[in-house]
Amino acid sequence: MATQSNHDVEPVRAVSMQQSTPSRSPVRIKQAFESSLEEWKHGATTMLARIAALQGQSMGHAQTPVQLQRHIG
Repeated sequence: MATQSNHDVEPVRAVSMQQSTPSRSPVRIKQAFESSLEEWKHGATTMLARIAALQGQSMGHAQTPVQLQRHIG
């Protein structure tokens, strides 16, 4: 009876280990980093577009977000 309960516990422990590993894997970390980098670039582009639009209103010409995107890279 004691050996049977041991066998019941082991597979569950193995499965939970497999589930917790992907969140810490380099691939998942890289994906999370890249997605946050994309969000940052989008936010920066949007902010620069707003600044350029404000400058353009006062100077008589505005840069489009596409032109700004080239500056950012």
